[in-house]
Amino acid sequence: MSGIDQYKSVHAATTSPHELIQMLLDKYIVRVDQAIEATNEKNIEKKSIAISKSIEILGALEESLNIEKGGELAENLRNLYEYSRGCLVKSSTIHNVSHLIEAKELIEQVRDGWSAIPEPYRSMDKF
Repeated sequence: MSGIDQYKSVHAATTSPHELIQMLLDKYIVRVDQAIEATNEKNIEKKSIAISKSIEILGALEESLNIEKGGELAENLRNLYEYSRGCLVKSSTIHNVSHLIEAKELIEQVRDGWSAIPEPYRSMDKF
């Protein structure tokens, strides 16, 4: 079961697709913060787990995209998720937080934009 499917199964009855994506974006930020903290603590195991979870969330976000309906915007988001995943992978082999911070800041911008979507546009099936 994919990450997005897990979230859907738990919250399907009460949560809109927009809210599910918001939850994924928020959780991603939390996981990258955990990776930053673990890096600073030199806790390799905690860092690895947080990075793995972050990558999993990016995969779920990618799965939620509908390239046909979303066109260029969806394609750009997919490219951003891929780039962010690359930053996370790079950060797993080095012991500084620069790539983690970049990966976090990029997705924070997406999250902020997602939060600003007006209510009438939040009920779309696939984004």
